[in-house]
Amino acid sequence: TLTLYLNGSKAGWDVATNTLTDHPNPFTIGQVGGWGDFVGWIDEVAVYDKALDATRVRAPYDNTKGN
Repeated sequence: TLTLYLNGSKAGWDVATNTLTDHPNPFTIGQVGGWGDFVGWIDEVAVYDKALDATRVRAPYDNTKGN
C-alpha cells in the first residue's frame, strides 16, 4: 500500500500492483519520461529505504510548525 501525506496528515492511499525492478534510467522527482517537467515547487522531498509509520511521517512537520 502506498500512502500520501500532505503537511504531516494522510491525504490518500492506493494499493501498489507493480513490481519494483532495477532500471537503467535515473530516479527522478518532478519529471515523467516523455511528459515533460513538473511546473511549480517541490520542497523537502525524502526517500526512505523502509516504510514509516504515521508518527514518524508527521514528526518533521510538527517540529517546524510555527517557525
